[in-house]
Amino acid sequence: MGMFLKRIVEFLSNSFEVILSINFFVVFFYVFAIFTFRLFFSSKKDIRKVINNLLYELVCVGQVIMILTYGYVYWINYQIPLDPFIFPDDVQVNTTWVRQHLTLYFVIDDTFCSIDVDGANRKDFFKAESAIREYHMSRDGKHILVSTKTHLYLLNRQTLKVDLIDQAIVSLPKSEDKDKPASSEALSSRERATMSPGNEEESTRLKAVISGIRWSPTSRHFSYEVSRWSKYSGQSTFYIYQMEQRQKKPVKTGSHRLTSLRWDDQGQNLYYLDHEVKNMARYAYPYELKVYQLPLDTLKPNIITRIPSEKNELPIESLGLRDIDLYLEGDKLVFKRQDVRNYFKDDTGPALGIDDKDYLYLKSHRWFRKRLMRIPRRPDPLELKRHQFKGGRLMVTNIRWLPEGKYIIAQHQYLGTLIINPWFMSVGQLSAEGGAIFGWYYPVTLSSSVN
Repeated sequence: MGMFLKRIVEFLSNSFEVILSINFFVVFFYVFAIFTFRLFFSSKKDIRKVINNLLYELVCVGQVIMILTYGYVYWINYQIPLDPFIFPDDVQVNTTWVRQHLTLYFVIDDTFCSIDVDGANRKDFFKAESAIREYHMSRDGKHILVSTKTHLYLLNRQTLKVDLIDQAIVSLPKSEDKDKPASSEALSSRERATMSPGNEEESTRLKAVISGIRWSPTSRHFSYEVSRWSKYSGQSTFYIYQMEQRQKKPVKTGSHRLTSLRWDDQGQNLYYLDHEVKNMARYAYPYELKVYQLPLDTLKPNIITRIPSEKNELPIESLGLRDIDLYLEGDKLVFKRQDVRNYFKDDTGPALGIDDKDYLYLKSHRWFRKRLMRIPRRPDPLELKRHQFKGGRLMVTNIRWLPEGKYIIAQHQYLGTLIINPWFMSVGQLSAEGGAIFGWYYPVTLSSSVN
């Protein structure tokens, strides 16, 4: 009986819009029927009176039932206490019950790993020189670009071979060899004059980072940026890497600075933006955006349009109106470290969220949401008690849907990686060692064909 009532409540919650529409239709039909009977049965007072009373009683009783149903559904979704979910007692020790074939990739500090969603086929691919920051899947699914702060690796998913694509020099070497850039000889006299003797070595040290990684839609090329800077100067260089020739080519743009590169959906051109700040006393817009095209075969930039804009960012919609379609779908195959959020929504499944009472909820429709479990908090020993928010930090974070929208993946503070079935409230432990930056490959389709 309890399961039957639960299904009725779920049906009412998921069909709230339909029930509300039926309610309005009943009211409309009642008004229409009263008007019709008054018009055609004005002489037959007994029949009209009986029908009017019957309709009146039906609508009144129906409205009362509808109002009580709305209240009951609201109470079930928002107010009724849930059966407590206790960590770790209610967590299953494995995820063999998961019915989905999917390989999850993840990072443990400086190690790139993978595991199937049912807990099988655990692999460690390679260990980087420092913590891994992000990784990018190619559109054909054959390769993965893995990036630390200063190194870029290429992993072949079929052969499991790992190649070092590039590395940024972090510091200048100490050498007396004239062929090597070293010491303060490379600095100008003005820079040496501003340096204290004890700080000369610190001033010559370079910092570097690799960023701006983007695959082309053909998976035959990718672009990335290497930035180096010191106390006195800095330099950024973009490269286009060719997979077949296994070589990189620098992008030279002349005097204007290149901030980012975007591929078109055919993989034949790249686009970047330069801007000019306008005088608002003379112009109605603060920026004039200059959009440059960079053909892949020549790598020589040419300006294609100027667009007035309120913001200094690439105008995706304006480019679409000019028949320039950028490859934006590739962003779905990029996985980076995520910030802790209280609301999660994507195209995979219904919206997920954490309410003000720390309940993880599922919002599969517009009106109501289904509470799944209450997430416990744990005080941070490194913070003062008066600075602890609501008793500490949430112990479950990085909540995301897996492809197909059947299961949820999340990170527990000390239980590691969890797989959640929100439809039957089953929770299993995928990996006790934890991890970060969980991602997976799935085919990405484009509106236009790509050769």
